[in-house]
Amino acid sequence: MAKETGSLGKFCPVCKLANEPDALICVHCGSLLNKTPSGPPTTQQVKGPRAVASKTIGQPDPDMAIPAEGLALYITGSVKPFAIRTEDEFLIGRLGDDPSEPLIDLAEVEGFTLGVSRRHVLIRAVEEGYEIIDLNSKNGTWLDGKRLVPNQPNALPSGARLLLGQMDFIVMYQSSPDVEKQT
Repeated sequence: MAKETGSLGKFCPVCKLANEPDALICVHCGSLLNKTPSGPPTTQQVKGPRAVASKTIGQPDPDMAIPAEGLALYITGSVKPFAIRTEDEFLIGRLGDDPSEPLIDLAEVEGFTLGVSRRHVLIRAVEEGYEIIDLNSKNGTWLDGKRLVPNQPNALPSGARLLLGQMDFIVMYQSSPDVEKQT
């Protein structure tokens, strides 16, 4: 059921924007205001200017621990990793329909609000390190300031800056995962 906001009207259960108190359909996104949407919410286009961090990424911050195995994902400005993954292939996004998929879930750090899709990117180990593939995300993926073309693999170097929608990260790893496994 739509949330009443007193003199402001009703908040839309989908886009969370205010509408007139007697409105039945959201004037912003066209959703029904008298019922809650079924299933998990879908990613909405992020409005406003795209956030670009002013911190330039050159050499990795010496305070950042680089894992001996796997890949660490740091929220920009943090000295502790948000996630460390050792799988050869995993997704970054928000928890979706298939909880068995290896996933770094960004829902707990405002992923939905900042424009992260449920299946935003795929990261996988390759001989040279890691590669990243944007999975046709609604708000896009940027690697070191360059927007990725959906469904195309791109090399993901250690120390790279990654922007998913408006969430800013640094990716860190030590060496090529596949080369280590062969020795």
